[in-house]
Amino acid sequence: MNDELVRESLDGAERVKKIVSDLKGFSHIDDVAGAEININDEMDRTLNVLSHETPSDAEIIRDYGELPMIECNAAQICQIFFNIILNAFQAKQQGLEFRIRTSHSENLIRIDFADNGPGMPDIIKNRIFEPFFTTKEVGMGTGMGLNVAYETVVSYGGTIEVKSETGKGTVFSLTLPVVQGMSS
Repeated sequence: MNDELVRESLDGAERVKKIVSDLKGFSHIDDVAGAEININDEMDRTLNVLSHETPSDAEIIRDYGELPMIECNAAQICQIFFNIILNAFQAKQQGLEFRIRTSHSENLIRIDFADNGPGMPDIIKNRIFEPFFTTKEVGMGTGMGLNVAYETVVSYGGTIEVKSETGKGTVFSLTLPVVQGMSS
């Protein structure tokens, strides 16, 4: 009995250590603002931080391409990923299929987030990047997540687009230039 308790305690301590490490890595608290990062690694780090929000039966499909390193503020990039992924997780709590695809062409990195969630009607889709716009209940969201994502991507000279149809899921597509003129 005592051996089992010690083993469980050690396992618990190891899980806490991993959570703290993921959170520290996600926040990039020790990093300089313009470090070179690997987008795929940052995506995995963000998914680890969101593991407690991931619906229990969600299927996360990582379709990562080979990408060059990119110079940027890693904490800002992780925040973009966090906001988009969390919205997908919250939109469909059961039976979620969430695909992340990364690719590189010429001087652009492309990231597609696709889900089989409820989708959005045009009236909502056309407003999601507005500051303070939210479809969540009072107290559940600030309406700033996608606005911050949009502003950050644009500040790096990139683009962010959304395709969505009610009942047919949503796809967010981001492009980031490999060589950037940061304005943050």
